[in-house]
Amino acid sequence: ALSIVKQIMTKRHASVLIPYRKKVDSEYEFYLQMRDAHVSESPNVFSFFGGGMEAGESPSECLVREIKEELCINISDFNLFKTYEFNVGDRHVFYLEAGNEFENDVVVMEGQYGEFLTFRQIMTEMPVSDRTKIIIKEFSSRYLGNKI
Repeated sequence: ALSIVKQIMTKRHASVLIPYRKKVDSEYEFYLQMRDAHVSESPNVFSFFGGGMEAGESPSECLVREIKEELCINISDFNLFKTYEFNVGDRHVFYLEAGNEFENDVVVMEGQYGEFLTFRQIMTEMPVSDRTKIIIKEFSSRYLGNKI
């Protein structure tokens, strides 16, 4: 019973962002972070920018703070997609339509780098965390339909 209590208390609740945009050829792409090699969760794979909630912080306050820390930008025009309950903790997933200059407007401060990847690259070609694939697949299906 103690191990269950410890597991519940160590769950990390986090807010993450899906910046997405439509390319000129009508294919959608998503800005993801190549995670550092030394992190304990999902090293050397693509995942979302974002991070853990601090005490008293709402999911959206967490997102704004984490994106400011990790990408050096202030965001406001984002929406909640869904909250996922994973064994490692809840993930509050937000989305933001990114402009054509998004990657030039950000300074990546966490992870190895950021990169726009297409749905096909995420699902089949690049090293992407399983949770990220699940979320991108559901987001694309719900909001982008067959336009991916």
